[in-house]
Amino acid sequence: MTFRCTLALLSLCAGMSARGVQRDSSSVATGLGERLSPAGHFMHEVYRNPAAQVYRFKTSLTTIGLSGSYRQEDEAVVSQVGRGNRYAAFDAQSYIRRGKNTVWGGAGYRLGRTMHTEWNENADFELLYPYVWADSVGGNLISERYAFAGGFAREFGRVAWGIYADYRAEIEYRTVDPRPKSVVSDLNLSTGATLSLGECYRLGTSVNLRVYRQKSSMSFYAPLGGPKLYQMLGLGMYSTRFSSSENNTSVYFSGRTYGAGLELFPRDGAGLFLSVHYSGWAVRRILPGYQKLPLTRLVDNVFDGALGWQGQSGIHHWGIKLSGNYAKRLGTEYIYGDASGSQNYPKLGAVEQYRNNRTDLVLSALWGFEEMRGWSFYAEPRGRYYDFEATYLSPSRKMQLGKVGCGAGLTVEKRLRRSVLHLSVSADYLANRTAELKLDGLDMDGSIGQMMQRNFGHLSADMTLYGASFRWNYDFPRASMALYVQGDWQHGSFADGNRSDYARIVFGVAF
Repeated sequence: MTFRCTLALLSLCAGMSARGVQRDSSSVATGLGERLSPAGHFMHEVYRNPAAQVYRFKTSLTTIGLSGSYRQEDEAVVSQVGRGNRYAAFDAQSYIRRGKNTVWGGAGYRLGRTMHTEWNENADFELLYPYVWADSVGGNLISERYAFAGGFAREFGRVAWGIYADYRAEIEYRTVDPRPKSVVSDLNLSTGATLSLGECYRLGTSVNLRVYRQKSSMSFYAPLGGPKLYQMLGLGMYSTRFSSSENNTSVYFSGRTYGAGLELFPRDGAGLFLSVHYSGWAVRRILPGYQKLPLTRLVDNVFDGALGWQGQSGIHHWGIKLSGNYAKRLGTEYIYGDASGSQNYPKLGAVEQYRNNRTDLVLSALWGFEEMRGWSFYAEPRGRYYDFEATYLSPSRKMQLGKVGCGAGLTVEKRLRRSVLHLSVSADYLANRTAELKLDGLDMDGSIGQMMQRNFGHLSADMTLYGASFRWNYDFPRASMALYVQGDWQHGSFADGNRSDYARIVFGVAF
């Protein structure tokens, strides 16, 4: 996988865009307006179905951007994720309408580093936790990512059908001891169909499959070796038997997701909409150094959905939506006897030790207006409810967090003769409503105990977030294209004194 592959896909997308439609600068401006408008994103959940992409945008558009981003936390909110990151990225996206056919796709490349991770030496911590490989030293991680995506959809009378695929290849490594190296392969496939219900509504259904692999290895250049490597089990627990041997130098994750969804939405974007989706994720952790022994199995069942109404009258837009998800994550540990000679470790049983329930609900509203030539304004108030509970069976351990909050976003846009100025500001407050940490049998003064207390303290603290985004588009009518520059900024303040900052700048072209 090389950067040449990214450029080749980009050239293909650009060529399809140029041949597929004849556009002028007004269509480019209209396409950018569609994609920047909060009204255009309000019911984004229904477009998870590839067939629904036929109705998403009225105009074709291709964008190419170069960006740089920065994220920093005074102290890592979650030690396993790190204190921040620095990334440089290239991204190309294309959406092309050609008669009854719609083609969309993208390509991306990202290079950078994650700052000072601790107690995690695997990529994709949010996907694999709590079953990660860890040590007490950690450090910065260099990462390189390639991503490709493409989809096709077509209308056949009252029926539309679509297919979509995306692939991510990523490598993370460190050039000082301890020296982990993780290689990720992540493939997603989905297909779906929609059926017309009269002139106004579409009923859709979709299915998806995910195939995931991660290979991780560890090496030390120091003559005396390195720190102990832990096979973590959740809430500070780890496998004593498989964490302290010379065979503990690599780990392999193999996982799959099966999912299905149902959607109901208005064709013209005004009316009732509903999206319901289920996905079941299962991944095994395998130890190659122990005759490819499966150590753990993780299952995550996720239900997410959205129900709302979006309306329009003249230049005015409004909407209300309840969206969210509920997830139940279960972790099973396999129990083995002693290996004899060349024989594999005999499997004696399995026990479900780890459970994690998560609920996240958001009630949001939208109101605004868009003048064809002049000002646009949107207000988006919202309220949020969040609950997280993780338990370990024996010894009995528990971490529970609960938050409620509210916030709002404001968007203002001014259209000039050959340019568009776009400004968004937002503010959110999340207050802790419940917090409990119970860690029976754990040395709270030890390194693992201190890490658990730090994570819990930051995650349970009241939090305020506020940010701003600025974008300037400039049209070139004769070339049927536009240049743009965008800047994003966000600051987080925690009641325990911790702070976080994020900034990104993008330079791009649209045609």
